[in-house]
Amino acid sequence: MKYTKSRLTLKIFLPQLKNTGIWHILNGYEAKPPKLQKLKEAKQKTTPKFKEDAVLNLSSRSLSETEIKVLARGFNFRPSLPDIPIVEYITATESYIQSAGLDEVNAALLRKAIVDQIEAMKSKQTYKPSKTNLSSEEWKALRGLQTDDSIIIIPADKGNKTIVLDKEEYLAKLRDRTVNHTPLQRDPAIKHEKSLGKAITEIMETPSRVKDKDTFILRRSELGSFSTSGAPALWNHGLMKLHKLGFPLRVISNASQSPGHALAKKAQ
Repeated sequence: MKYTKSRLTLKIFLPQLKNTGIWHILNGYEAKPPKLQKLKEAKQKTTPKFKEDAVLNLSSRSLSETEIKVLARGFNFRPSLPDIPIVEYITATESYIQSAGLDEVNAALLRKAIVDQIEAMKSKQTYKPSKTNLSSEEWKALRGLQTDDSIIIIPADKGNKTIVLDKEEYLAKLRDRTVNHTPLQRDPAIKHEKSLGKAITEIMETPSRVKDKDTFILRRSELGSFSTSGAPALWNHGLMKLHKLGFPLRVISNASQSPGHALAKKAQ
């Protein structure tokens, strides 16, 4: 085979050009400058690594590798959705009301709580992601854990561990911590909500010589926003103390949705 002068020159220098972008051009490849190549490689998504010891399974259920990876992301991880599945939330709520046989009062309270949560989620949704941050296998594992009524998933009292526990054992531990509590025949939140609403109405209807100012911690004109309707009483849940013998629960009373909570937080 005869070589032209230019091809003979390239033949001679080809070994020296092998580590440069010119070598790719000579061999029929698209030129990829080193800097752009590094940027492209940096943008490539890598599979996140999670510590498997971040999940403690104390339940009778065997967890798959995918389920452990999903749980290892922790409670601060939020799966991204193109939009809030409002229809699914409403359908699940109505299904639960029927299956549990809730009366009209409790059903209304539950619907109110769900609507408030949806509104809170919508207010925090600053953008709609184009794609989810979980794979199809991880979504399947997440739904499997969610639909299993025999277990409950809670965070540890200290550290960043996710604990999977049989629901019956969790409720037994919670009963042990609340055995000395006195049961009430009526929901105290109803009476408290009425008195608070009455006090707010009286204050707003009473004339005042003092005009609202932006420097006030609480203005008279915004008092009406703290009047609630059907707000639930505080509820208890437990965080497991892994550093204590027998893994007892630390009981936490959550009053974030109770009557007067928002007003008290504002006044502080």
